[in-house]
Amino acid sequence: MRTCATATSWVCVRGTRRSKPRRVYRGGATGGFSGRASPRIGDNVAMNSEWFGFAAAALTTFSFIPQAVMTIRTRDTRGISRGMYAMFTVGVALWLVYGIILGSWPMIVANTLTLALAATILALKLRYG
Repeated sequence: MRTCATATSWVCVRGTRRSKPRRVYRGGATGGFSGRASPRIGDNVAMNSEWFGFAAAALTTFSFIPQAVMTIRTRDTRGISRGMYAMFTVGVALWLVYGIILGSWPMIVANTLTLALAATILALKLRYG
């Protein structure tokens, strides 16, 4: 047996009836198969994780809408902590910057919307106290 000079870790067997390289089980962190032949949960793992990101972003962003609507309608901000909303708004702004750096659309979209809602609530808190 000799190792083929390819990018993957296929093993070529000379002098046998096999003309194609075969996968060799080697154990380890890649699921036991060498190179790109490791089994995967899904073909589009990156795309599937983006959809999880969009779902999480939608749920956490839309959860602010009832609070924002109620605060805008009633202008009652007595139950809202100024310090908490100030820190939260700055934190969301930093998450937005981080999402832009990563180029992650779920983070960018969600944090843009959340920042707008949180900034609105914070502005109402600062104005109406």
